[in-house]
Amino acid sequence: MSEKTIDFAKDNVYRHLYPSMFESYLCTAFSSDPHIDDLTLDFSNLDFVDVSTLLNICAFVQYYIEDNDNKIKIALPRNKSAYTFFKYWNFKEAFEKAVNNKFSFNNCLVGDNVSFYKNFFADNNREDLTNLEECSQNFFNNSGQNIALEKLFRFQEKPSDKEQNFFGIKSFVLQRDSSIDSNNVLQNEVHRWQHNDIETVISNVIEKTDKGSYVGYVSTRIILESVSNALAHPNGSLFQIASRFSKPHKTPEGKNEFAIVFWDNGISMIQTLSDAHNTLKKNIKANLKTGTIFPKFNLNIKPIDTNEAKKVFIDVDLLKEDFQENYFEKYQSVYGEPFIFLATFFPGISSKADEKKENSGYGLYELFMAVIESFNGKVIARSGNYRLVMKKASSNKPFTYDVDIKERPAIISGKPFKGNLLSIVLPIHERNLI
Repeated sequence: MSEKTIDFAKDNVYRHLYPSMFESYLCTAFSSDPHIDDLTLDFSNLDFVDVSTLLNICAFVQYYIEDNDNKIKIALPRNKSAYTFFKYWNFKEAFEKAVNNKFSFNNCLVGDNVSFYKNFFADNNREDLTNLEECSQNFFNNSGQNIALEKLFRFQEKPSDKEQNFFGIKSFVLQRDSSIDSNNVLQNEVHRWQHNDIETVISNVIEKTDKGSYVGYVSTRIILESVSNALAHPNGSLFQIASRFSKPHKTPEGKNEFAIVFWDNGISMIQTLSDAHNTLKKNIKANLKTGTIFPKFNLNIKPIDTNEAKKVFIDVDLLKEDFQENYFEKYQSVYGEPFIFLATFFPGISSKADEKKENSGYGLYELFMAVIESFNGKVIARSGNYRLVMKKASSNKPFTYDVDIKERPAIISGKPFKGNLLSIVLPIHERNLI
């Protein structure tokens, strides 16, 4: 038996934890001992954990316990705001869903004051919401009226519903033979994000470009397309969604941001598209819609075994030509999986193109166009052995985007990232948040 404790605050000056940092700590631990079968994730000295990291933790623990002999333990943060965040973002339930209820959250707790944490997570008293920094934040609409964010921490879709944090992790167990089917999950999530309280906040505080008002775009473009994408991945049995507002001192780029995060445990989007093209011999190019805007990408690929990045300019306008035989083969043979990863965002490219569904292959395309062109935001995706970051090109040329795809080491030898993690980051108007 090999035991290991990973202290995520070690050599961490700001005591903040983001997904790439989380994975780097894990890689360091497993590179020195690939056979850890009793692992403690020690968050005790952290002051802040990013919302994307919570879902990254869920992805890792599910992947780690696939070996039935492996045991997982958790030391929760001592920082009051941090452990309150874990509670009100429903991490306890999300963790238990991720481990398929193999372990109870309480039985996995270790470290100081375990009894306190057990009681705290069981207590339904919502007065301790005041421990959260978010409850000291005020938003203002265009008329200068205060929008109370705390109301959304006590969210009720219907008066009879139990109070919940709107932004906390919602977990959906996807059992194809049960009453919980993908269409219900999709429709319910879109409807939830169309609630008047959340739309009031979103429409007044999220920064928009000068190209339109984009009222309702978060629910009809971002939520609809992100959830549809997650639920479409083969063999998925769990889907989770969460979101969070963050001030500049809590974000990697030092800006006010609103992040919405999606994780599914299905087959990676890279493998799904690759299998459709290479193995199943499907036509992955659907019929292109009239008026499609063809984006251009400055692609920067960072392999794991070298400091030299591969740079390539990709003009998707060539999709109008013979994509299947020439375009895809040409770039795939040279750039491999990173090109396939990027191709999942091309208009009209889909592993289900042969099904001739209306608008097939436009989901991720319409998602990133809304995020970047409508809101000046960015898209971050983690799948297979890669992490992708897409944003508006620094050149500011029309419909041109900078894309960094970085190869990530397998934490456990031979195992890529579990599923697909998609983060949508939207900037907040500086004047709206204090």
